[in-house]
Amino acid sequence: MSAGLVLLWLLVLVILLVGVLITLTGWRTYRSVRSTIQAPITACIIPIEQLPSITALECCVVGTVVTASRYVADLDVVVNPVPVPPVRACQDFCRQGVTLEGGVNRCISGEGQTNFAQCLERTRPQDCTGLAMPVAATGVTYYYTQSATNGNCTLTRPCGT
Repeated sequence: MSAGLVLLWLLVLVILLVGVLITLTGWRTYRSVRSTIQAPITACIIPIEQLPSITALECCVVGTVVTASRYVADLDVVVNPVPVPPVRACQDFCRQGVTLEGGVNRCISGEGQTNFAQCLERTRPQDCTGLAMPVAATGVTYYYTQSATNGNCTLTRPCGT
């Protein structure tokens, strides 16, 4: 057998071995990726009919501008169509501010803790991906807790005027 033919056979064997290794490595990677895929996580929505309707409530006024925010007395929060993080939305229940103790947000001095905890429970995402859970609705628009109490909504007017 000539040297050229032997080299050709060696080249074919090397290519074949490299192909087998790539195939096996690819299969292991495919199997590990396939086994780590998780079930899809849904957006933070609730059926609109399960949320309190705030259509009859007037909108908050800031300066001379009528905003999309509305004060919901039953929840003692201002709501808005734009979600914000739960701690930021609920922090005004804590008159002395919020602190993080052992991985749990608490009111400094405990004043307002019950309302703060209830607000967080209503507002935190539950089994979903998103900034916050909706707490009210108008028509097909979801509303999220914007701030605690009516401190950011002392003046109201009919929406759209």
